[in-house]
Amino acid sequence: MLAALEARATARGSSRRVLLSAATARRFCADAGYTEDGAPECKFSCPGYRLAKTLPDPPRGTDRSSLVLSCRKEQP
Repeated sequence: MLAALEARATARGSSRRVLLSAATARRFCADAGYTEDGAPECKFSCPGYRLAKTLPDPPRGTDRSSLVLSCRKEQP
């Protein structure tokens, strides 16, 4: 799921992804290359950790629209 979000962010021209992670997902995000980016925030009754990652540019000549992943179910 994280890879799909990153692909979509890249397709939209974003070079950096910032997210707010719960304590339980913090290690998962760190393993995916995210680093802490600020002090923890208290949202929804639990601390949230601001994490960020610089996204790579797509290869030259890549049609950015092909990088957008759809979450819609395929129709038979």
